[in-house]
Amino acid sequence: LNFAPIYPLFRRLRIPEIQDVNVAPSHRRAGVGAALIGAAETIARARGAEHVGIGVVLSPPYGPAQRLY
Repeated sequence: LNFAPIYPLFRRLRIPEIQDVNVAPSHRRAGVGAALIGAAETIARARGAEHVGIGVVLSPPYGPAQRLY
């Protein structure tokens, strides 16, 4: 969870960004990724953020991430 994101829109709006969520293939579809994102949202909320940002590449290798987000 990055509170000083490089992405200009998130930075300008002071939106923390969830970055580099990785789950080993053998642990996918077991709730691990959702738990990581949930934890990041909880931390952001505790620090006063009303929103969090996340980006995803739109290409086939990133299909699992697209489904999670």
